[in-house]
Amino acid sequence: MENGVELDFSAPPALHGHPDVLTPEDAFMAAINTCYFMMFIWASERFKIDLVSFECEATGKVTEFMDKTSIFKEIILKLKIGARSTTPE
Repeated sequence: MENGVELDFSAPPALHGHPDVLTPEDAFMAAINTCYFMMFIWASERFKIDLVSFECEATGKVTEFMDKTSIFKEIILKLKIGARSTTPE
């Protein structure tokens, strides 16, 4: 990669991959989480929301089929957001 980041990836352990190494599924969930965060930052600036904290946990539920293929059946984003009040006191 051009930005200097190097990551080790492996297939999931269930598919003979190495444990404790990022999988393509991990990268997919991270991409969704990052994209959501970037859009939230954009919306906060656009609507002049003074964002003071943002936490997002992304989890996915995978369904495996008889032919051993699998898909993400559900993706859940759990958010904790803090914003400063703009209402005059």
